[in-house]
Amino acid sequence: MKNLKKVLASLLVVALMASMAIVPAFAASLSYEKEAEQLYQVGLYKGISTDPNNPNLDLESLLDRQTGVVMLLRLFGQEEEAELLSYEQADALLAKFTDAGTIADWAKRQVAYAVEKGVVKGYEDSTFRPTAGLNGKAYASLLLQQLGYDGEFDYHQAAIKLSQVGGLTASQATVFNSDAQLNKDALVGMSYGALQAKFKADGKKLIKFLIESGVVEEEKVKEAGIPYADIVSVAEIPDITVDIGATPELPATVTATYDNGTTAEVAVTWPTVDTSVAGEQVITGTIADTDVTAKVKVIVVPAELKVEGKASGNLVELVLNFNRPVPDEDEAKDVSNYKVKKYTVKNASLSEDKTTVTLLLASPVAQQSDVTVTVAKEVGFDEDVELTIKNVKDTAAPEVVSVEAVGNGLVKVTFSEPVKNATSIANFLVDGKIITSSQPTLTSDEKTVNFKLTKRLTPGEHKLVVKNKVVDYAGFAIEDNETEFTVVEDTTPPTGEIVSATQTKVVIKFSEPVEEPDEDDVDTNTSAEIIKAELDDDDMTYTIEFDVEKALPTAGGKITIKNLTDYSGNKVNFEIAVSPTYDVERPEFVGYTVDDKQVKIILEFNEEVFEDKGEFTLVDEDDDEIALKAPVYYVNDNGKTIKSKLVLTRADNSAFDSGKYKLTIEDVTDLNPLKNTIIKTTVDITVDDQKAPNVKYVYIKSSDNALYVEFNEEVDEATATDYDNYAYMLNTANATFNDLDKDVADLELLSDGKTVRIEFETTGDDAVDVDDIARLQVTSVADTAGNEMKAQAIDSSAFRLVTDALVPKIDSAAVTDKNTIVVKLTTGSSINDRTLNPGDFILTAGQDDKGKDIVITAWDAEYDSDDNEITLTVDKDISADATYKGNAIKLKLANDVETVNAFDQALEIDGATILTVADEYAPTAADSVASAVYTSGVGTEVFIELSENLNLAGAVDSNGKITDADYLTQFRIKADSKIVAADIYYFDAASTDNKSTDVDETKARFKVVIAGNYKGKTVQVLYMEATGKTIKDTSVKGNALKDFDLSKKVK
Repeated sequence: MKNLKKVLASLLVVALMASMAIVPAFAASLSYEKEAEQLYQVGLYKGISTDPNNPNLDLESLLDRQTGVVMLLRLFGQEEEAELLSYEQADALLAKFTDAGTIADWAKRQVAYAVEKGVVKGYEDSTFRPTAGLNGKAYASLLLQQLGYDGEFDYHQAAIKLSQVGGLTASQATVFNSDAQLNKDALVGMSYGALQAKFKADGKKLIKFLIESGVVEEEKVKEAGIPYADIVSVAEIPDITVDIGATPELPATVTATYDNGTTAEVAVTWPTVDTSVAGEQVITGTIADTDVTAKVKVIVVPAELKVEGKASGNLVELVLNFNRPVPDEDEAKDVSNYKVKKYTVKNASLSEDKTTVTLLLASPVAQQSDVTVTVAKEVGFDEDVELTIKNVKDTAAPEVVSVEAVGNGLVKVTFSEPVKNATSIANFLVDGKIITSSQPTLTSDEKTVNFKLTKRLTPGEHKLVVKNKVVDYAGFAIEDNETEFTVVEDTTPPTGEIVSATQTKVVIKFSEPVEEPDEDDVDTNTSAEIIKAELDDDDMTYTIEFDVEKALPTAGGKITIKNLTDYSGNKVNFEIAVSPTYDVERPEFVGYTVDDKQVKIILEFNEEVFEDKGEFTLVDEDDDEIALKAPVYYVNDNGKTIKSKLVLTRADNSAFDSGKYKLTIEDVTDLNPLKNTIIKTTVDITVDDQKAPNVKYVYIKSSDNALYVEFNEEVDEATATDYDNYAYMLNTANATFNDLDKDVADLELLSDGKTVRIEFETTGDDAVDVDDIARLQVTSVADTAGNEMKAQAIDSSAFRLVTDALVPKIDSAAVTDKNTIVVKLTTGSSINDRTLNPGDFILTAGQDDKGKDIVITAWDAEYDSDDNEITLTVDKDISADATYKGNAIKLKLANDVETVNAFDQALEIDGATILTVADEYAPTAADSVASAVYTSGVGTEVFIELSENLNLAGAVDSNGKITDADYLTQFRIKADSKIVAADIYYFDAASTDNKSTDVDETKARFKVVIAGNYKGKTVQVLYMEATGKTIKDTSVKGNALKDFDLSKKVK
């Protein structure tokens, strides 16, 4: 193509005229310095200096016509031919231009050549104007005409057309499609882009033409980093699975193979994928500057994983079909995640598309029977899934599916189903003789038997026969068979590549099946410690595991396997570099479950974690901390240890009470050499009722011929009054249990929701005397959460009599907060909380000046059956010394008490009709410092007011200064953020207030005196209650002063 076809009307005069007298637009900054260097490296751009080490590419200079012509010819490989002209010849060709003498000598021959070939023309006034400016439209027009597109574009859209044939990007075309004068930087940008433009005649890129015609050297082009090869194919992209309605994650790049054998990642543009309907679709992506496309199969699946079971056609395999690929391959292949009722699962194999699991049973299922399979939630469900596979049967004999020779030392025979007697050498003939093998082995699915030959086979065709002693688990023998197989000579040792690598696990895939390496032959050049190495059933996949405490370093290393041998006997000392990925992500808490009848809280994390690292603080709704044991790994029902789950239990192994808790989790560490720790987090834990009810007591009331069955919690009325759940035995010889029915007794759940009254008939044939009942049996009664009890028999010797001794009685009452009074019941008492009425409690605090009782109203009441106490909330603010308006509080009950027990016995006060409410209201400090001032000659004084007087008798001197060292150690004083010494004084509340101070003298108070002037500084007073001797109020009980931490700036 050196002798390019002469272009007709190469450049329209109007185009040349338009390029004159223009304002430069490309002189402000440089954009193509790198591209200029690349073009210079391959000889397509030259500087204005002769020094090769400093060519001075002169990119800031404006572009004129003569320079543009030189660059154009050089870019199309024509400059060398132009330079064959002599200067005399050039002058002769340019003589028709009146300004020919202004053409530079360095450009004269090239301009003459271009004029002779019709590449450029002069102006109508017989001038050439070599120093006139050249704009983007004009230079793009020249490029297009050289490429063969003359007459196929509009001059005013020339740069746009150039981009359409591959010469510019769309954004470049917008910039260069201008009437503004180019500078040399822009010239480089357009010329560099034009290298990728295609000739109209044959579609070949300009850069390819330059290489093939010898204008530039391919090696130099490669070294310069100029793209020049064409994409011929792209790598296959693995199928992508996406939920219905979700957006698939399509790869941004794909590996492309070029026509020169090189590969590189190239960007792919994908269309929008419709995922509204489940199914498969092939999506085509486009790659810039090539007709080659990328394709990927997108499989749209239901968002929720579901599974169905079916019979396999034999008696030891069950097939589980999932509606989408299982999310975790390891969990799907873990036999501990499957239970088959009455049978043991030996193996679980997963199909290549991850949608089918085949279970292998340890023993055959009876013909035409149904089996129940439970799939653990770990496979990918929210909870365990139970399904039934019906009519399992086997009606066909086993068949040989394939015989494969691996090298000349291994033969693999695969059957259509698991078979027996397959490891007996005598049952297999090769070429009419018993196969010569060491003890055959079965793959984990028991369908393929591997014969490691002790005498290698010769290359060529062979025949294998399986004798009819090989049978399936239904007893069907294999029928007459003969299978041909081929042994191919192999003299190449195995190679391998890394499939995946972390710091604790490396998976290698060999190029062909290999013999199991000796563990002593497997090593690494790092300090990592190998704890396990295993060859998969395919004899090609080799997994090496490392100790987490002695793992592969993040920098990687080498793994060596000495004497790696394939089944043709080819050996190699295998060595491969490993660059492990490493986990720098912190573990995260993802959820919890409560199990084992509320005994266990099972925490789940997003990855495996250390068992012995982590701090857990659990508090209940009252903000009381629950003592916990050290956590342990969760072990599922099949004995598998799940290291992504930790189990919390109470220190005393008791069940967690139903209710809401807050759990703070910190320092949990992932099972990873880098030991990433969790970000401290607090989560809500709800413990729902999982404990079945039980019979607490059975009461007998002979006068009513009735039994009262009291459960330990409220029960479901339907099951509690179901006659089928009760039976009784009489005191007679050879007595057996009699079912309870409506003819014998009436059943009623009493208003407390916990007690069932069984009133027996007293007359007629169905009469039963409760005093003759020897034993009562209760079963299947459920609580309100649905937990169902097991059978429980209660002997008559344990029956309790319903007497006045069961009357619920109040033992004491005490103020515990300004609006709270707690009423405690006597031991053995209980009430029906459904009958609890706050109006039954009459509270008074002396009389007013008119002689009327000062009434405190209880507007709410709650019963705590565990602590056997009633909490009253009252409408008046009670003082910290448990008085109201200076008077003690009295409690009596209403005349007609509605609060009763299950036997309708009304609540009473034990041994009295009225009692004094005690003081259990702990003293507290005010919410803020009352006063903090500096007084000259005294120091800094801080006053803290208290809710009531304290009992500091014998602990203060005559001035009120606290002298007891045990009390003083409970204080900590800081001034200006530093601990300082201080004197602490205590004063009881006075009867009047000195209005001239900031302190209310009618309040009990501490005074803290700090030596020195801390005016403008912050002082802090902390008090922390001691476990032994501590400051208390003056009540009989002696309520301890609560902790406080108060600060104030000193005036």
